[in-house]
Amino acid sequence: MCSTRNPLNADPIRANWRAFSAAKVDVDPKKTIFYQVPDTVPKLGDKYAVVEVGGSQVIVEEGRWYTVDRLKADVGDTIRLPRVLLMKMAADKVQLGLPYLEEAIVEAKVVEHLRGDKLTAGKYKPKKHYRRRWGVRDELTKFVVTKIHTDSTDFIPTADA
Repeated sequence: MCSTRNPLNADPIRANWRAFSAAKVDVDPKKTIFYQVPDTVPKLGDKYAVVEVGGSQVIVEEGRWYTVDRLKADVGDTIRLPRVLLMKMAADKVQLGLPYLEEAIVEAKVVEHLRGDKLTAGKYKPKKHYRRRWGVRDELTKFVVTKIHTDSTDFIPTADA
């Protein structure tokens, strides 16, 4: 076996992995730089919840409307969204469910059923004069959140707060 090393196979990170893994990182928390959220991101109020609805997780606030996959409800119906993952009701209190909050209630009113934008797809077989194209539109539901509340006493403000 040859004692010379091939420089093309040399990997400095793998060669010095012990030095990298043993290095300790001292970070002063006062000098840590945090990511600034751009102004284009909508600000959340003091009262919001994270709800699992229509196959996705949505951050909801009272008075705002949201579009999700089709729900089995008629237009004008009031629906309750039972799968609440997180809820913020007061200025400094956030309640997190494992996996869901049992006493949290989010009520919404179905505004309309609609269809999303058309997505086109296709397939073909070369040299066989075989081409197929089709379009797909998602079935969606738009709803307005009317009430976010909880039966728990954890969010009731006290006199000292």
